[in-house]
Amino acid sequence: MSTFNIVELTPDNEQQFVEVLSELREGLILEEFRDIVARARENRENYQFVGAETDGEIVAVTGYRVEHNLKNGGMLFFVEDLVTRSDFRSKGAGKFLLSYVEDEAKRFGSRTIELNSGTWRKDAHRFYLRERYTIDEFRFRKVL
Repeated sequence: MSTFNIVELTPDNEQQFVEVLSELREGLILEEFRDIVARARENRENYQFVGAETDGEIVAVTGYRVEHNLKNGGMLFFVEDLVTRSDFRSKGAGKFLLSYVEDEAKRFGSRTIELNSGTWRKDAHRFYLRERYTIDEFRFRKVL
């Protein structure tokens, strides 16, 4: 099993983050990523990206944010994306990042963590259920 380290998003590693995220967000390019992250950081509380690095390579990435709302007792810790490079799946990188995010949520005083996962991502669902996440509501979308 590989040993992982947390790396924060920096201008020097943005391209590696985008390459990993592209496995979930098909067609994502560096300029679009930079623009979205900049706008999200302007409009959301503590929007962060971190990666799991091993042997100088970023092999998994997650984005997360803190949000205040009534539903979760005043604070929600929300995982925006959790992506592991396909050649590193089932090697502990996703679990490592999820553990890091859980520690961050506790540090912020959040009682819950939430994330969304596409209905077609069955492997991801098995992973989240194995990590003791529950499916507790539906999310509805309307394309305008």
